Amino acid sequence: AVTITEGPQQTVVSISLPEPPTEGLAEDFEELQKEFSNKSFNTQITGNLRSRLRALAVNAGYYEAAVEIEERPIGEVDPPEQYELVASLDWGPAVALHSVSVEGNSRVQDKFFRRHFDGLVGEPYSPEKTNKAVEQLLQTGAFETIRTDPVRQPDGSFALEVDVEESFSRTLAIY
Repeated sequence: AVTITEGPQQTVVSISLPEPPTEGLAEDFEELQKEFSNKSFNTQITGNLRSRLRALAVNAGYYEAAVEIEERPIGEVDPPEQYELVASLDWGPAVALHSVSVEGNSRVQDKFFRRHFDGLVGEPYSPEKTNKAVEQLLQTGAFETIRTDPVRQPDGSFALEVDVEESFSRTLAIY
């Protein structure tokens, strides 16, 4: 007979997050604290929290944000049964897009792209908003692929580079 002895239940008791730079992030941080507090502690929870914080920072325009999570055992029990997760963020500068450039288009007029991307110029870079614009473009059927990349310019600003592959014409001509 095999006897299995279960170890102690390890729990995340609390999460400490830094002061968010915007009110919208404050609400998101509250949701994260609810989601991750009082959960079983495992090796994946720290990475999941780090990824979620980074995604929130990037979508708020802090494209270069760096996130660190420290696992702090609570109490003197060995192995620890409770942990506090302490997050630190180096926000970096807020990144706003200053321009959009499009490559690969030969049949589609520039004003078509401006309609979809000009709303992003001057705003904090958000992959979420960029992806929505890309989805709208793809739904037109005019493109096979669309790739976007925020690129730091020599003056420190960011430009959104859009590379498209146009679809083949789907019209039928009768001669």
